[in-house]
Amino acid sequence: MAGKTISIRIPAWTTNLLPNVLGLLGLTAICLALAFLTDWRWGVGLGGVFATILAVVMSFPAEAKPAAVTPLKKAP
Repeated sequence: MAGKTISIRIPAWTTNLLPNVLGLLGLTAICLALAFLTDWRWGVGLGGVFATILAVVMSFPAEAKPAAVTPLKKAP
């Protein structure tokens, strides 16, 4: 088995990845704080609600840039 290597493909860094990761970390912090301040079931429930809302928001397509529009010519 000498000379065999294992390669793992890492996905490309996209513009949406950083906000998503920060949002996930914030969600985790809120859920952990709530779970430690109250009962753990409240933290899990709040995490499920936030995850569902985040999934719905992320399912909307991004706004497309408007196509270049040529100005109309004035009538003679």
